[in-house]
Amino acid sequence: MMSEIASVMGKPAIVALAGQPNTGKSTVFNGLTGARQHVGNWPGKTVEQKSGRYVYLDQTYTVMDLPGTYSLSANSPEEVIARDYMVSGEPSALVVMIDASQLERSLYFLSEIAGLSIPTIIGLNMMDVAKEKGIHINVKALEKLLGVPVVEMVASKAIGMDTLKEALTQVIKKKTSVAAEGLFEIFKMSDRAIYKPTLEFLKTELAAIRYGDYAVEWLAVKCLERDRLVMETIKAQMSDPQYKVIVAQLEKVPYDKMTFASYRFKWIEKLISKSVNIASKEKKLLKRSWFDRLSTHRYLGQPLAFMMILLGFMLSMVICMPIMSVLSGQILPKVYQGTIQGLQNIGAPIWLISIMSEAVLPAAVMALIMILFVTSVLLIFGVMEDVGYLARVAFVFDRAMCKLGLHGKAIIPFMMSLGCNMAGITGSRVIDSLKQRRLAIVVSLVMPCLAMWGVISFVSAIFFGAYTPVVLLGLFLLTIVHMKITAKVFGKWIIGATEDFQGLVMELPPFHKPNWKSILKNTWYNTKNVAQKAFLLIVGISMVMWILSFSSTGHIEDSIIYSVGKTIEPISMFFGFDWRLFTAFIVSAMGKEASLGVLAMLFGQGGGVMSFTGTMVGSAVTYSQAGFQSAMANSVSTASALAFVTAFFFNVPCMAAIATIRIEAGSMKFTWQAVAYYMTVALLMGGIVYRVATLFL
Repeated sequence: MMSEIASVMGKPAIVALAGQPNTGKSTVFNGLTGARQHVGNWPGKTVEQKSGRYVYLDQTYTVMDLPGTYSLSANSPEEVIARDYMVSGEPSALVVMIDASQLERSLYFLSEIAGLSIPTIIGLNMMDVAKEKGIHINVKALEKLLGVPVVEMVASKAIGMDTLKEALTQVIKKKTSVAAEGLFEIFKMSDRAIYKPTLEFLKTELAAIRYGDYAVEWLAVKCLERDRLVMETIKAQMSDPQYKVIVAQLEKVPYDKMTFASYRFKWIEKLISKSVNIASKEKKLLKRSWFDRLSTHRYLGQPLAFMMILLGFMLSMVICMPIMSVLSGQILPKVYQGTIQGLQNIGAPIWLISIMSEAVLPAAVMALIMILFVTSVLLIFGVMEDVGYLARVAFVFDRAMCKLGLHGKAIIPFMMSLGCNMAGITGSRVIDSLKQRRLAIVVSLVMPCLAMWGVISFVSAIFFGAYTPVVLLGLFLLTIVHMKITAKVFGKWIIGATEDFQGLVMELPPFHKPNWKSILKNTWYNTKNVAQKAFLLIVGISMVMWILSFSSTGHIEDSIIYSVGKTIEPISMFFGFDWRLFTAFIVSAMGKEASLGVLAMLFGQGGGVMSFTGTMVGSAVTYSQAGFQSAMANSVSTASALAFVTAFFFNVPCMAAIATIRIEAGSMKFTWQAVAYYMTVALLMGGIVYRVATLFL
């Protein structure tokens, strides 16, 4: 049979997965492909492309996971990619995922597929949730109405996966596509005096137009709906007089987006009336729970979301903190001392001792700590997303986030970044659009994490005393301004000035029990991806910093970074920084926790290590706090201290965060652009504060 299928297709079998978000599309993709996946970007786009493969009855199938969209109106890059790929002729078959528990809303996407001449299967997912809600679907009746196979599935439990694979072999062979006659008839009959003659006219005029796997009726309806890309395609393939005739005909027809949507829902209502039954005694099961109503409440939904995200962050810390504490507080110092002792015993050169104990080992442990933390965040928030709660968080914050050009889901990385920017960046994974995810990441970096408060409080106590609260208030006000400016700058660059921001369009999935198997599998796949990329990047950054700061004598004056700092000091003084403060600012991008140790070394008070990377090792740097405070107070002006605090506050969080940006944004170029932007803006803000402060202090 496989040879027969191959001969029918004339090319390798390619299966495209399509559907609205929250219909289980990604779960089916993971279930089909397992570990045989590849993640990249669609050619020429910043939208993520996921592909994989599986083997069934000796035939290899390539699976393309199309971006989740609510329609094919081509208003967003995701919709354009999904539609263009469907009509490209590449897919051998299309699997449209439908949420059985919200059939009416999920079928809207199918109404836009109807008319495409691509072999199609309906994946009727979440059948268990539908049954719990008292929804009974006559699958055979639905198959007859649609003219394509309908597979009952509970993808989170792998139920229906084998049936789906078998159905794919049949639909590719028979090339059955969704029956669309009923839908097009509704368009014709809804206003017989206007639409029917226009549709017939368009069918005649458009018969010669090539637009991939489509029916002419589909193309005609898209013209009625004033679809921009379809109109551009028609214009490109017609002479100007021909195109003007079509435009003139369309101008006679009134266009109302809601009216056309109502025609599609009429088609959906007919499908449901003939294939779905909800017993009256069971309709009460469809009522929303008190927690569901509270989650989407106009006033109470936001405080609840804040508490739930805070709880999720705390649970993530509870899971990983014991291991992290043992690693950083007990194991690493012992390994550090043991490495030094072992290398000294064999007579190793001092540089080798330093690079192993102060660069490679601390970086490896930091990468491991990062991986543990990211894993716990992925696990906890994976549960919250799986049960349907994160969709409600996005809903209640959407209006506020729209002011920054972001969707409601962006509130999740913002809130989590208050605890740890690395967690916030990881939390951006819940945002489906890669452009929106990148914008959320870069704006969330403005949020101050917990780790930087140690340095801020230390320096503030020395220079500002009772005025420290005023300084902190000023920093928070600058944070708001910084967020708005960053969203505006990166919004034009990432989203694109020519793209209209649409706001969040989504369905709220029903609350349901978490599927632990699916959650753990996704957490494992994502953790492996993080581990592979984070280790090399963190160790690489650590090695570069070690090379710059290593001194065999233990004196910072004998390092490369000292020479660089002294050389550019005339420039750095413009921002109010001598070479020591400027060096501390640069090194703070390595890790906020290590900054006090670095400052102590720079001001001649720190010892015990031969490089800045050694400050990452617990208790490796020894210094007198009183001497450190005195050294800073005697050599740094109040204006310079205020400038340093400002620049430090808004600098890049740490190299673990940088590694996480690379993983979640999917681009090294974007990562370094974000890093360069934040370091530059932080310096400029510090310089402005310094110049203003010198007028009053």
